[in-house]
Amino acid sequence: MCGDFEQVESWAAIVLQEAKTIFDIVKVYEVKIQTDIAQNQLLKAINTGLLVLQKFGISFPEKLSELDIQLEIDAITSLFSEMPIEELSYLPQMVEQDKLEAMRILSRITTVAQIAAPNLMPLFASKQVSLSIQNGNASTSPVAYANFGLILCGLVGNIESGYEFGQLALRHSTKLFAPDDSYLC
Repeated sequence: MCGDFEQVESWAAIVLQEAKTIFDIVKVYEVKIQTDIAQNQLLKAINTGLLVLQKFGISFPEKLSELDIQLEIDAITSLFSEMPIEELSYLPQMVEQDKLEAMRILSRITTVAQIAAPNLMPLFASKQVSLSIQNGNASTSPVAYANFGLILCGLVGNIESGYEFGQLALRHSTKLFAPDDSYLC
């Protein structure tokens, strides 16, 4: 709406009132998140994202502790202890629409959290990696893998696994953006 944020809110309220499915609602909330970001209301954007994620059955603790973050990271590290990290690039494509929408919302608020609420970023990135491992890779998975690699290096001190996640992100993003081998010639 070219900066007419009041009009965006008005239209969003109408669409939300008339929406029939969660997928109708999520599109409106994505616009609201973008509007909040454009107005530099980053915490409001995160809260809007959290509200949408609850509709997909994804919630986070209201009072975040170091233990919450550690538990999420440990859950993922236990998953890749059974499977090498590089194998994650061979996961099937994520096809469930609700999971894809959740990944997109998480991707938007993870980026914002890096600036406005850095303590939430590890939780959001970990959730994206978990969704990818459980449901297949999405177009947003490479950024989640890169963010998780950053977490492993910076918070956990596991440089080797963090590097492997970075390489995984690079390989997977290359697969996404190189539609065929003729592009590489």
